Amino acid sequence: MKKKFVLSAMLVLILVLTGCSDPADSGGGAQPGGNGNGNGQDTALNGKWVRSGTYSDGGRWEEIWKLDKGDYEVWTGHDDHPGPKSSVKYKGTYTADGSNITMTLTHMWFGKEYPLFEGELKPEKWYTKAELKALGMFNDQDIDKTFAPQKGTYTISNNGSSLTINLPDRSDSYTKQ
Repeated sequence: MKKKFVLSAMLVLILVLTGCSDPADSGGGAQPGGNGNGNGQDTALNGKWVRSGTYSDGGRWEEIWKLDKGDYEVWTGHDDHPGPKSSVKYKGTYTADGSNITMTLTHMWFGKEYPLFEGELKPEKWYTKAELKALGMFNDQDIDKTFAPQKGTYTISNNGSSLTINLPDRSDSYTKQ
């Protein structure tokens, strides 16, 4: 039971790490959406988008989103993290039209950088929602919440170099690389 609680807490931690608000606002004449053309694609979103910051203890964190024609991957990195500096952690799909965006997680990565799960999860493997539920290690409600589609709005500003995604519980800003 204790292990199930700890693992459920880890899923919540993952949600928090990928959903931290960025207090810096890039500003610069934000425009709703980009090239929403009615088919769920916005080519202005394609590319690599980055946000980073510093923890109160001085450690740095970084989050990189690669958006490509309706698919996304997320890399996360932490200076004080035992794993690789940047490794893929999440992937999924998105649709965007006008200023509306819906993002749906399809896979989560659990690798050697998570010693807490050693012996429980196969290292270096992508897991789907169904696979995580089948393991019986996580609370099903936490898994359902983690994999639920997230709907919000987005703006692209600064001549296409800044992206802000607004979800009901947070707003995150990224710079295009």
